[in-house]
Amino acid sequence: MSSKCPTCTKTVYFAERQMKDGVAYHGACLQKVLKETRVPLVGRYPGDEDRIGIVL
Repeated sequence: MSSKCPTCTKTVYFAERQMKDGVAYHGACLQKVLKETRVPLVGRYPGDEDRIGIVL
């Protein structure tokens, strides 16, 4: 059973599948999605103004 990647709309086969929130992605497509969901951690700790975190 293979499904479609929501990022590139190509077929995702079992061997290359990366799951996030129950959705199958290609590895490169998942990295792209994760980079788009990054938010700055400004104001949490002193000296963290240039750090980036990921909201999962």
